[in-house]
Amino acid sequence: MADGKDKAMADMQALVATLKERRIELGMSQRELGARSGIGKNLVCAYETGRTASPTGLKLLAWADALGCDVVIAVRQDVT
Repeated sequence: MADGKDKAMADMQALVATLKERRIELGMSQRELGARSGIGKNLVCAYETGRTASPTGLKLLAWADALGCDVVIAVRQDVT
């Protein structure tokens, strides 16, 4: 099960990195993102630097929405 957990963590880190890149592309500060998403600047910073565990689903959705992004979950066919 560790492999699945490791992959999930890597996927989450990649998603957080993508959201950080989007924030920077928009010229948005962590403080502004925190205000727009309701997450708070300190928590945004902690997520982006990896100092805090992965965001919850609701926080992730709020974060993405504040950046004009959608989070999509796709069903894979390779699960047995």
